[in-house]
Amino acid sequence: MKKTIAGFILALVTICAAYAQKDVTQFLGIPIDGSKSAMIQKLKAKGFKANSYKKDVLEGEFNGMDVNVHIVTNGDKVCRIMVCDANPVDERSIKIRFNNLCRQFKKNPKYMSMDDYIIPDD
Repeated sequence: MKKTIAGFILALVTICAAYAQKDVTQFLGIPIDGSKSAMIQKLKAKGFKANSYKKDVLEGEFNGMDVNVHIVTNGDKVCRIMVCDANPVDERSIKIRFNNLCRQFKKNPKYMSMDDYIIPDD
């Protein structure tokens, strides 16, 4: 009986691990699960360049805007990517870009939204 239960648990863990590896978050088609140096090299191959002031920050274009890309790790494994504007923008521009981004997500069948997050003009 113990061998049967142990075998069942082992099979369940193996199946869970197989499914978990398929759903890795991606940024520009690059899986966010490797080392920081590998992620930096892959982003450089996509056209991003090293920032002249901070070696771990990349500069480039994302969604039509000049941005800085910060890579956050846990140990040596990438866990987050932060994309921020390279140039300062005003509140109105942020609202317009946010609404455009929400519309892009709404049109893309890969994403699902339960609410409408568009910020009204008033």
